[in-house]
Amino acid sequence: GSPRCVYTPSGTARLYAHRKTPTGAEIVCAICDAPDADQEPPEFYVESNAAGVCIAQELKYETLTVYAPEVVRWRRPNGSWGWRMYYAGWMHDSAGTRGYILSATSEDGSAGSWAKDVVPVLEPGGRLDMVKCSEPCVYEIPSAEGRGSTFRLLYEACDGTAANETGVWRILSATASL
Repeated sequence: GSPRCVYTPSGTARLYAHRKTPTGAEIVCAICDAPDADQEPPEFYVESNAAGVCIAQELKYETLTVYAPEVVRWRRPNGSWGWRMYYAGWMHDSAGTRGYILSATSEDGSAGSWAKDVVPVLEPGGRLDMVKCSEPCVYEIPSAEGRGSTFRLLYEACDGTAANETGVWRILSATASL
């Protein structure tokens, strides 16, 4: 579920998605060697390294599930390229069920190569996202020459103003320079 397709510099396509497991979910990667517009439908195969797994449930913010991967390539100020994944992680504790935006980085975007950031990018607690931050969507904002890439992150948020941790759901945003 929640697929995200990214083209690589070599001309292949990587498809990131969540896959259910007996205890929750994981984010996996599949490859299409020749993403041709004439190929109906394109054929993807799960990467063989690490059985295609990019993100497994390991952090306390991921005890219920992980899903909704959003992957971007960005040029670092030194000219090299990197990959960053934003994804939703959910947990349940004495405060209730909470959604977080988490992230990981990779040199090449392949399965088994992702290093998680241990602190959430966004966590619930603000006036408009009191109980949930989830479903990230990222796009690049044009930036001045010589500066690092700048991205806008849109995300689903819930303020918790109604019973059972519901309330007003909104799309909020944050900006990051990578």
